[in-house]
Amino acid sequence: MLVASPAAAEKEKPFPQHTMNAGLNLGLGVNGSDVSFNVGANFGYFVIDGLEPGLSVDVSFGTDQDTTISLMPYVRWIFWRARPFSPYLKVQGGRWFVIDNVDISLVGGGVGFVFFITDWLAVQAEGLAMYLIPDEGPCPNDRCVVPVVGLNFGFFFGAGGGITMGGMGDDDDDEGGIPDEDEEE
Repeated sequence: MLVASPAAAEKEKPFPQHTMNAGLNLGLGVNGSDVSFNVGANFGYFVIDGLEPGLSVDVSFGTDQDTTISLMPYVRWIFWRARPFSPYLKVQGGRWFVIDNVDISLVGGGVGFVFFITDWLAVQAEGLAMYLIPDEGPCPNDRCVVPVVGLNFGFFFGAGGGITMGGMGDDDDDEGGIPDEDEEE
């Protein structure tokens, strides 16, 4: 008798409960003679299908700009879980720690999408509007709302391949469940 496994059913829709997302980003910006760099990573865990709380950490530095370390928790809701394209909504807040300048708290949100290249590797793009709250003084350049655009590669473990955390899978023990074809009852 053939029985469809829960893992096979979950493969049809990415971002199931108990799976992880890990992303890396590297950025380079050039504006005239000014050059800036960005290095960062993010990690999220799907607590229910399509809903991912996570954390993003970035370091930005360059010529004619302050070095900034950002620590940004987020919640992302992937409302249409399909391959190869999955759009999402995201809310994010946190802190920019600006070396030798005023630190900034911020909160905001926006939209984005995930485009799968393979079962476990995807390109993510998003656009957010962030409201800046400096520790003291006015907003930088007198702009308290700033656009933030991002593009990175993400690794999705358990979203159709790879590792699942706490999910159901094949196990070889004889403690209940449906026996394998080669096992006797």
